[in-house]
Formats: sequence, C-alpha cells, structure tokens
Amino acid sequence: MSPVAKKIVAPKKWRPKRVINPIDRAMKEDQMQRALFTQWRIRGTPKSTFVHVANEGSRGIGETWNLKKMGLMPGFPDLLLRGDPDYLGEGVVAEPFLMELKRAGVAPTPERREILEGLFERGWLVYVADTLDDAVSILEEHGVLKCGLERYVR
Repeated sequence: MSPVAKKIVAPKKWRPKRVINPIDRAMKEDQMQRALFTQWRIRGTPKSTFVHVANEGSRGIGETWNLKKMGLMPGFPDLLLRGDPDYLGEGVVAEPFLMELKRAGVAPTPERREILEGLFERGWLVYVADTLDDAVSILEEHGVLKCGLERYVR
C-alpha cells in the first residue's frame, strides 16, 4: 500500500474589499437612456419626437456590411430629438437636435468628438450630457419634456 498524499491547500490571502470609484456608481449610458425615454413617455410634449439611433453593439460582418450600405454612420449620437413647437410658444421654431449620452466624468473620444463637431458644422444642434439632470434640463429647454413636473420618474 502506498501512502495517500494529502493535498495541502494554503489559506487564501486576505484581500481588502475593492474600493469602488464614484464614477463606477454613476448611471450607465443605457440606463440613462431608458430613464429619459420613461420621462418622455410620462411627461413628453404632445408633438415632440424621441428617437434612439441604434448605432451600437457588435454585429456580424455581413450585417455590418449591409448596415453601412444603408447609411450606418459609426459614432452618430445616441438620440435624435425634436421639441413641440406649440409647447414652446408662438413663433418659436422647434429645431431637431442630437444628444450623445456619456457616463459621468467620461468625455467623448477624440474620434467621437470629431464626428460631433462635424455634425455641428453641418448645422445640427449637438449636445453631450453626462448626467441625467443635464439631459433632462436640455429636453425641458427644447420643449421635448414638460417643465415643472416631477423630474425623477423612473
């Protein structure tokens, strides 16, 4: 009989709990976008427009090729919006505008910034919002959301 060797397991080293950066606690872009859409469904102005540009995610080569042939523009902002001209008042034109959502403290990449600046030069109003408060304020200012109501309906 051969002696049976026992596997000796060293005790796990003690590791301190990971300190979570406050930026990591901030809303992710998709969470912010869902919250904004919920706000719009509840308190959006009657003739306003809220459109998500499905321009993210990984796709197969064939689907990517097909989307590019149909006009997919990498780096295009997340939302296409337009306020209600009747809500804004007589004589005020509700221009369509674009909004890019970012996590708090995260700036657009240089490539994305170049795309946003190019859209601005072509006459588009382009906003970058990194908090839900900023995004809601922009939507209220442009007549997409009614002002003066509860802002944190989620």
